Amino acid sequence: MLALGASGCILDRSGTLAPGSDGGQPDDAGARFDAGRSDAATPADGAVPDASGLDASRPDGGPVPQAPGPPGTPTFSDVTDTSVRVAWAPPTTGGPAERYELERAPDEGGAPGPFATAAAPTSPAHDDAGLAAATTYWYRVRGINGVGPGDFSAAASVTTTGPLVVTRVQLAIADGFDPTARFDTPPTAGNLLVAIGFHRTNDARPRIDGWDLRVDRFFRTSDGNRRGLAVLTRVAAAGESPAVHLEWSEARETHLLVQELRAGPGATWSFQAETSADSGASTTNSLSVATGPIATGDALLIGAFGSRDDPGGEVDFTGLGDGVTRRGARSVASAFGLYGGGGPPATTASWRSNQRATVALVVFGIGR
Repeated sequence: MLALGASGCILDRSGTLAPGSDGGQPDDAGARFDAGRSDAATPADGAVPDASGLDASRPDGGPVPQAPGPPGTPTFSDVTDTSVRVAWAPPTTGGPAERYELERAPDEGGAPGPFATAAAPTSPAHDDAGLAAATTYWYRVRGINGVGPGDFSAAASVTTTGPLVVTRVQLAIADGFDPTARFDTPPTAGNLLVAIGFHRTNDARPRIDGWDLRVDRFFRTSDGNRRGLAVLTRVAAAGESPAVHLEWSEARETHLLVQELRAGPGATWSFQAETSADSGASTTNSLSVATGPIATGDALLIGAFGSRDDPGGEVDFTGLGDGVTRRGARSVASAFGLYGGGGPPATTASWRSNQRATVALVVFGIGR
């Protein structure tokens, strides 16, 4: 005999629920499921997210597990010829990362080539070694946890250091009253620009807009004339003009030599010292100059020469190379080289014919 229970469920003679009378609804597999009952069955995947994304099937009602979101873009430090430290910020979305997959790719025309796994660290940093010197690499990283791998971060590149090499990219020469020298192409941003002007002058002051005057050396000859050697420098900016216009407060015939020097990707320049010497009223075929001590580290020495007449051949600077000489009624010359240490920076300029001349030395530190 069946009876109606207090809750409205049908009871059999023993007082237990009659089959099919629990009020539950069948699911797709035919099993009865009542989310309102404490003993209700759960779907086959075991997770029952509610409207807030929490897992109703878990005793603590925690969130549904997720793969990590993308980590922060890699950053770099401690860069050497063969290694670099790569670091990144942990993911701020998705689930927490239990470990990471760091990938590295070669540079192909300024973009990453094929990526391959470089390391699988458990913390958000890795010292990557065994790299080639003076080579650009790309890195990206993703987090991994029990759910699986997450999305990769954005890729970033770094260039390993290598033997420091300074090269002359281009040079230009001009003569005349307040001359303008023109490079063949606009200088590249970050490269060092050097201008050397020699002037038969009377207390004139040299000037190039936006450039720094490093050397301004004048002397009076035995016949009462004055000679002036000027060295001006500038670090090229984006959109740098190829034209370099030298002005003097008193316009006279001038020889102007400008050059663009490069020290590799990311190099920075810092002026450190300058010195100069002249022959005075006499003539000579050599002059020596030396600065005081400079800070340790990579440094570039730039030699400059100017004379009223032809020096009779190329001007040589001890310890410096890549020399260039412009000979004529007024002559200028320059050379450069890396500082080798062993004392204050110094050089001796020498030439064939005795002349009244001026020699200067400018020192720049190079950061990498």
